[in-house]
Amino acid sequence: MRFRANTSLLPWILVGFVCVYAFDALQTRSLYPPWRVSFASVLILSVLLDIFSTFFTYWEFDSACLRERKLWKVKEIAWQDVTRIRRLGFSNRNMMISYGRVPEDCGYLVANPINRNGFIAAMRLFAPHAEIDISPDQYSCCRAKKRSEN
Repeated sequence: MRFRANTSLLPWILVGFVCVYAFDALQTRSLYPPWRVSFASVLILSVLLDIFSTFFTYWEFDSACLRERKLWKVKEIAWQDVTRIRRLGFSNRNMMISYGRVPEDCGYLVANPINRNGFIAAMRLFAPHAEIDISPDQYSCCRAKKRSEN
């Protein structure tokens, strides 16, 4: 099973800045000033990094381990080492997965999957011994619908 990361609006805001910059550069027909070149290169590199991180950030489940991939880094955690899954902060989407049995080897992952309910269900399936402090239907995207049903 593979769960992709939930995307944010940041890449699209940066794409908007690049479009505004390109429109301004085409209108004035000048790309030469050094500040414009450095500004454009920083914008383009940040947009590319955000787009690549969107495609190459995911969590993969198999029978042996939980595998997290973030760009070129891959982290594998055995299922018996997963100790706790809980909500992170006040966010409705971010989850913290704690792992490690020995205090020196403890760590955590922060997950923000697109399919949050499926991710939690898979975590319950693969790590039944872990303490899970979050339920799949705890938060809904549409709270107004719940209020109207009452």
